[in-house]
Formats: sequence, C-alpha cells, structure tokens
Amino acid sequence: MKVTRQTLPGRVFTVEEWQSLLVLDALLGRGRGDGVTVPVERGPLRGDLAAAAGRRMATSVMRFLVEGGGWRERVLLRGSRRVRARAWDAEAGRGFGLRFTEASRTLWLEGAEQLPAMVGQSRTDGIRRARKALQRMVPDQRTEVGDWVFFYLAYRSLGAFRLGDEDLAALRERLASQSPVALLLIGWSGRSRGELREILARLTHPETVRVLECIEDRLAGAWSQVARSLWSERAVATLAVRIERWAGFGRVLDAYLDAIDDAERLDLARPVMKFAAELMAGVFAVSAETLRAELSQSPGVASLQQRDALLAAVGSVAAVGARVFALRERMAAERYGDARYAESQVFLGDVDTLLGGQRRAVEGLARVLAGTIG
Repeated sequence: MKVTRQTLPGRVFTVEEWQSLLVLDALLGRGRGDGVTVPVERGPLRGDLAAAAGRRMATSVMRFLVEGGGWRERVLLRGSRRVRARAWDAEAGRGFGLRFTEASRTLWLEGAEQLPAMVGQSRTDGIRRARKALQRMVPDQRTEVGDWVFFYLAYRSLGAFRLGDEDLAALRERLASQSPVALLLIGWSGRSRGELREILARLTHPETVRVLECIEDRLAGAWSQVARSLWSERAVATLAVRIERWAGFGRVLDAYLDAIDDAERLDLARPVMKFAAELMAGVFAVSAETLRAELSQSPGVASLQQRDALLAAVGSVAAVGARVFALRERMAAERYGDARYAESQVFLGDVDTLLGGQRRAVEGLARVLAGTIG
C-alpha cells in the first residue's frame, strides 16, 4: 500500500510523485536540492501530476520575467509603432506564449530519477554512467521559449544538489547549449560570434521577443556581475583562462547587438547601455591609461603577444559602449517615413539618457585598450 500526501483539495499524490515535485521545485529555485535523497521511481505520468508540474513551471517562469523588468512600463516597438507597456499588457504580449516542449518534462522527470543518485559522487565513481545520466536529463532536442527560461532557472539552481564539480559543469553546459536565455545571462560562450548571432536571433522573433523585453534589468545586472567576477579573478585564474573568458564575453555582447540590429529592434539595446555605464563607474572606473598599464602588468603576462591578447580580450568588452555610439550615428540618419525611424527615435533617446554623458570616456577607453591613436 502506497502512502499518500494531500497537496490540494481533491488532489492526492503518491510519495514518489510528491518527491518528483520537490525535485522540480529545486530546479526552479523554489526548494532545496537535498530534499530528495534517493532516486524517484518513475511510474505512469498521471494528468494531475503533469498539470501540477506545468503550473509550477509556468508560474516560476512568469515570475522570473515580471521581476526581471517586465513589471516596469517602458517604450517598446510593435512594428513601426511605439507603445508603452508592462509585461501583462495585452498589446505588448500579443503573439507571445510560454511554449514548453517535452524537453522541460524530460529535465524534470529524468532529474528526479538521476540527480539524487549523483549527489556526492565524483566522476571517478563512473564516468560513463554519469555521462549517460546527463544526456538523459538534457538530450539533444528541440526547445521553445518556456524551456529556455526553465533551463536557465535550473542552471542557476543546480548548486543546491551538491553535484561533483565535473558533473555540475557538464550539466550546466548542456542546459546552456539549448537555451538562448541561459547563454545570454551567463555572458560567456566558446562559440564564434556568427554562431552566437544565429542562436540569439531566436529571441528576436515576434513570438519570443517578449522575453528579452522582460529581462532587461536582469541582463544588465548579470553582465555587470560577469565583469566584476572576471576582474576579481585576475590574481587567481591563469592568463589563458582570463583571455578566453573576456573574449567569450565580448563575443556574446557583440552577437547580441548584431541580433537585435538585424531584427530592427535596437530598443532592446538598453541592457547594453546600462552595462556600459556600470563598467565605467565600477570595474573600469580608473583612467584608461591606468587600466591599460594594470592589465599589461597582470600575473602571467610575460610577452608582448600575451599582453596584446589580454588587452584585446578585455577591450572587446569595453568596446561595446563605443559600438553603441557608432550605431547611434548610423540611426541618426533615419528620417521621418524611413523604415527604422520609430526605432531610431527610441534608440537615440535611450543612448542620450543612459550613456550620453559618458561618450568621451567610453570611446576613449575603447581606443586606449585597442592601442588606437587619436
């Protein structure tokens, strides 16, 4: 006889079903990863359980979007029109839906079965077994916008499961590879700028772009945290790792601007502007010459080639602000009646409000790190 637990009036789950929901809550950042200590036995997926899990996913994703900036009214583009809207306004959300695929259900159910067994285990306890478990949780698959946010929530919540370092990194890598949202918020990738541009373009379609509109605040904050973390690692990480991470960060930022420019949605450049302003006030608050000298004397720099590689990598991040101003010059040429006129008016206003007063410093820093004269 199975023990049951009442969760809602008229709805009763078995112990195993309740445990699977506890794992889901942990993946969503709503519970403890050590709440379930044994693998959850898989049984037939009942409708009540699937519905409860679906509500948990949808509620957590919507909360993430609203709290990430969707609560705030701002100017957005809808075709050639400018509208003021919040996350819940019908006009702004027309065409958008939180579509989840089998990928989210697989992560939940396989996670309930696999994650408890992996707690405290190292790769030396069974490399092949661990690899298969990770592949079962996040197989190569088609994903949609709801999955993308869920995967990011899981990415940042996995630490609660006390996995071994290698398993944690491998699972996070698989999640990020199938979620443009995770990739963007993580702020780093080993992919080329062209590949990143194609991936991030998936977030600019009319049926998915609402996510970008709602996570503006989260993006700016996440990128600023990435920059602070990279800067704080300068005395502990190897030079090669630092160069790789700064360069990967720069490619993500450039690819994001590429994607929204291609989609004619430069009203979505506000996170880049906020990030660039934060860089100048925080990590890069010293003079450009002082920053260049400090980087040139970094631990591990033993040749001009290494110095130039580090300057170029850090410079690729610093240059994102200068690129915003270059886009401003181009968009300023749009005239009333032109295809991108409404977009240009929003973009120009945002640049002048959020970054305009720092143009000289932003462009000067990019030139100094690049070694450009004049």
